[in-house]
Amino acid sequence: MNEAQKKAISHFLDRPLMYLYKIEKEQIVAFIHGFEIGNNPQFTDELSNLLENKYKIKRRALGWPFQVQKFSEIKSLDWFDAFKLLSNELINN
Repeated sequence: MNEAQKKAISHFLDRPLMYLYKIEKEQIVAFIHGFEIGNNPQFTDELSNLLENKYKIKRRALGWPFQVQKFSEIKSLDWFDAFKLLSNELINN
């Protein structure tokens, strides 16, 4: 990801209600897929790789949202909080 893309994702993570009606998993997934179409089609692949390689949460047919769900359950976090934590880790590495 380039710096502009990192900044855009970071802004979304800090102020999601500027972009979404509610902080719900489905809306976040839709927003991220829209972001990828216009910016970085590798973001969710990189996120999925992070979950598979570092946290040993395998890819499934349900995709990266399922992996984030598993991570959130392991860490006892809300789905968005888990997504935010993982995305920040990805952005900052």
